[in-house]
Amino acid sequence: MAGTETCESKKRKHEEDNEDKAISVLQTFKLVKVLKEDTAKKFVAVEGRIPSESGTGDEDGNNKAVLLLEKKPFAVDSIEDLLNSGNTKLTFVNDCYSNYQLSSSKPLHDIKVSLINPATEKHIMKFMEQECFIIHETAEIHKTITLPVIEKQRLAVEWVYNILDKKAEVDKVVFEDPDPENGFMLVPDMKWNGTEIESLYLVVLVHKRSLKCIRDLDQSHLPLLKNILKQCPRIIFEKYGLPPCKLRMYCHYEPSYYHFHVHINNIKFDCPGREFLRAYSLSDIIDNIEMKNNYYQEKTLSILVAENSLLYKELKSAGHIDNGSHPDQ
Repeated sequence: MAGTETCESKKRKHEEDNEDKAISVLQTFKLVKVLKEDTAKKFVAVEGRIPSESGTGDEDGNNKAVLLLEKKPFAVDSIEDLLNSGNTKLTFVNDCYSNYQLSSSKPLHDIKVSLINPATEKHIMKFMEQECFIIHETAEIHKTITLPVIEKQRLAVEWVYNILDKKAEVDKVVFEDPDPENGFMLVPDMKWNGTEIESLYLVVLVHKRSLKCIRDLDQSHLPLLKNILKQCPRIIFEKYGLPPCKLRMYCHYEPSYYHFHVHINNIKFDCPGREFLRAYSLSDIIDNIEMKNNYYQEKTLSILVAENSLLYKELKSAGHIDNGSHPDQ
């Protein structure tokens, strides 16, 4: 018993040390510029610098870093406290309508902060405000242009393997089917705090590491896809009480990282990336593959391409982007 208590106390001490270290790293962040700001969603992404611990940073010894800050949802049970917590000023009144400016003296509403350190140029480009274009990616364009670009600048997926190998985020795993062919892990997305059902957001990470995106899928993967479609709604209902008819299950193309995964979120949640040009319903993917084995190898898929990306430059160079003339001219 004493030995067990010693092991557990060492584990707690290790976790506390890691937490203290992570917080101290965050506090060294120095702002360089704002990458993107969404006032409606109370979100901002900024680029900065953090001293490199490994000595592999820039000439000043710093890593590039990306910081994401998002106001968390209002704590409804604290609304009365909020109204009585600070200075209130009337700014508008007309009949039954009135607006106020409230300066709270209490920290009732937290800010969620996510840090990417060290950040690559692709990380920075991902969160930078930039113009996008719709490209109709044929099978030939995917093979000759998109795939080579993916291989040139693909983001490392070591963090995914750390989860699958149970080296990281072990305590966050909601469910695991360990089958190497048809199994998966169900984990919370970074955008979700793990408690507020209104903004539920989970991600399915498949164990099969040869799958990168929906372009790789064929009928041999139907058992995997159907396993995800069958098991995940049941697990979510049992754990969170959210019925299958309230779930949005989809894959991104193009994905933000190339290890096949499925997004699952509450349909009430106004999450980024759910738009039709990126999100492909899991049930539709299954139906399409059942109709035709190589559907996603042959299908022309519409994608959004950012102007500052390497893919945009390669597509434009190959004559697949012309934003200077009317298509009928």
